[in-house]
Amino acid sequence: FVNDLATDADALYDTGQLDLAVADSRTLVTYYLPALILREFRNQTAELTRDIAWLMYAARDFSTVIELTDDLLAMNPTPSVKADALFIRGQAQRRNGAYALAANTFGYLFSGAGLRDTDTRWRPYALMWQIRETMDTSKGHTYDMVPYERALELLGEYELYMIENPNISDSVHEEFIL
Repeated sequence: FVNDLATDADALYDTGQLDLAVADSRTLVTYYLPALILREFRNQTAELTRDIAWLMYAARDFSTVIELTDDLLAMNPTPSVKADALFIRGQAQRRNGAYALAANTFGYLFSGAGLRDTDTRWRPYALMWQIRETMDTSKGHTYDMVPYERALELLGEYELYMIENPNISDSVHEEFIL
């Protein structure tokens, strides 16, 4: 999905159009949205901001993605937009090398954001990425065992999650164990 967007996102980024879209989105979210009660306008603005965050992620401007998703999450958007924003934010943090922050974001997406599997397709992936990012925080098994112990706890959560949710596709499970 992101690879398909990358060419167009790079073109928009290179011409400065994506920066203008980010500025407009941040202006809407920061200044105009708090004053408006119109639910439909809030939802449309949240979806637009999410889409711009995806484009910025595809253009590999991860710091801007993190800032934009922070603004988006402050809006308390609908569950599907909230889940997308958390997933994009976690991926951007991961790509910026902030593995502990990414693990926390993915953990929040999986268990703390009040989302159900029907709200988002990202929940199973969130736990998978939380485990990976927890492992990436380690400096090596001879130096620091805490991330490995935490990852083992999360693997237990994953197994329990798979038992409780047999509707999780085999492809997600296979991607996880590979």
